[in-house]
Amino acid sequence: MRNKLLTTRYLQPGETEPDMYKRVASAVCRNRYSNEFAQEVTAAMQNFFFLPNSPTLANAGTSKVGGLSACYVLPIHDSLDSIYKTLRDAALVHKFFGGTGFDFSEVRPRGSPIESTGGSACGVLKVIELFNQSADTIRQGGKREGANMGILRCDHPDIEEFIRAKEQDGVLSHFNLSVAATDDFMKHGDSNLIDQIVHRAWLRGDPGIIFIDAINRNNVNRHLYDIAATNPCGELPLGPYESCNLGSLNLSKFCIEGDFDLDLFKEHIRMGVRFLDSVIDINNFPIPEIREATLLTRKIGLGIMGWHDLLIQLEIPYASREAMEPIHTIGAVLKKTAIDESCILAEEYGPYPAWEGSEWHKRGIEIRNSTLLTIAPTGTISYLAGCSSGIEPHFAKEYTRESEAGTEKFVINIDDSDISHNIHYLWHLNHQANWQKYIDNAVSKTINLPSTATEDDIREIYKTSHQLGCKGVTIYRDGSKTSQVLTTSSASRSTPKPQSLLPPGVTRRPGHIYTLPSGCGTMRVIIGAEDEKYEKLREVFVLTAGGCTANNESTGRQISDSLEYGMPATLISSTLHKVKCINAMKNKESIGKSCSDNIGLCIDWELRDFVKGAQAPTVQVPICPDCHKPLSFGSGCAQGECPHCGWSGCL
Repeated sequence: MRNKLLTTRYLQPGETEPDMYKRVASAVCRNRYSNEFAQEVTAAMQNFFFLPNSPTLANAGTSKVGGLSACYVLPIHDSLDSIYKTLRDAALVHKFFGGTGFDFSEVRPRGSPIESTGGSACGVLKVIELFNQSADTIRQGGKREGANMGILRCDHPDIEEFIRAKEQDGVLSHFNLSVAATDDFMKHGDSNLIDQIVHRAWLRGDPGIIFIDAINRNNVNRHLYDIAATNPCGELPLGPYESCNLGSLNLSKFCIEGDFDLDLFKEHIRMGVRFLDSVIDINNFPIPEIREATLLTRKIGLGIMGWHDLLIQLEIPYASREAMEPIHTIGAVLKKTAIDESCILAEEYGPYPAWEGSEWHKRGIEIRNSTLLTIAPTGTISYLAGCSSGIEPHFAKEYTRESEAGTEKFVINIDDSDISHNIHYLWHLNHQANWQKYIDNAVSKTINLPSTATEDDIREIYKTSHQLGCKGVTIYRDGSKTSQVLTTSSASRSTPKPQSLLPPGVTRRPGHIYTLPSGCGTMRVIIGAEDEKYEKLREVFVLTAGGCTANNESTGRQISDSLEYGMPATLISSTLHKVKCINAMKNKESIGKSCSDNIGLCIDWELRDFVKGAQAPTVQVPICPDCHKPLSFGSGCAQGECPHCGWSGCL
């Protein structure tokens, strides 16, 4: 799989992996540095001390028109001309092998009057759908679809529709979505709106949240723009038309005989800053506006990967206070060395024109690059380097990877308590918040949660991450990125399906009568079919002992009416599963999360075990588009990454 990844995404015809690193180093260093420095860069890449972002590996030193940056932000204003210009610009960026971020907050809400035509506005979601379709059409260099971030401010009239946008599978598949939350919203915001964000994040993992005021407090270019958007995975807040190229240092390589070699680390920090700054000058830019904005602010994003691997080498548990200590040591060195090197570059090649109110001007220094550091997901390049992604913990103790040589099993020597989903969310947040103290851009991090996590947990994560100074937060609850698959075949219609076991505590008596515990007692659900052939459900009766008797009777009547008028039973059950009741969630005896959830489960069991030609929805974990293995969600990208072949939804 690794060889396939290299061949399909990075290598030129007839090129080997070592050739690729020589090509990239030679192209980036040729105009400014000696051959000796190019050889140092080549060695750093070949030995996986440092790797640049994917577009640089794929395009540097080739005849391709593709760019070398991974991250772009394009502005969208409230006019037809602006929307379609940005749509064209985004297509060009995707063709250049980059990902795009957009703030849709200027787009007028659905139903607003349009003075010039006398009509009404389509609203934010229709515009996002337009951009999603474009991304689906344009493949980046023929290698993959474009990745996007869609952002909407918390005070936009279409915000509730935006929050619900990805509730169904397959919708806006090329977009991560985030709500731009202000400080005031996080402290005194509409509780109903916050509940909606929490519920959708619990249900599907989307939307995320960016803390837009925190981002702009650290915006060193406020004389030019307010930041309104980020790149697809959130680690690069960028102004209109800005782009940024990234590179990551593999921390696990700097651990020599159980000690972290700070001097060796400093050498590679200096090399990384020089390399990334040089990339700006040889870059190919999709449109003139991106060239102008990028050359003006000269943002770069040097970061890290292999953080969990380093902790394992140092024999430090990820979920521990002890793990915070090397963050401060390594982070302080990373920040100071990067600043010092950028100042030297400013003396050699000229400074970035800093704003008088910026951090750099206040400190009395002239710097080459307006931003220097970021922590990206590093999904694909960490796969190439054979290390853990970004600052994420490992997702499993063992996994397999396939190559031309066969299948190889990897076993990581850590305790079960150090696996991503077993780590309490406060430890995830502590890692993100402490690294953010040393990073002038942002930190891409996924707060992984077990399937049993509650909405209260997510609400607490949002509150705590804002208080800790994070610039955004993404959560993933295990099992929430699933597809509801309905299968129907002629064989299933002619062959009776075997009876299956029901969960403990549930009984099914003749007459299709289910008895099961709820949050407030025992409930009975009786399900009737259209005729004796049992090919279609027709009626549902709900009887309860305790709890919302009248409400459950009403629910049964509503379901029966919906079935009568042709609504699919699977759609009804999937809707019922979304209802939650605090009594049921607190009651360990309850089968479902609410009485409605229980009714939905009974419908599922009926479809699975009795109804000819239909099966109940089954959970199917999202799979990698390249190798068709299950995806992992834990590196800051809501699209997931593949631990088996290196595919990543974010570059």
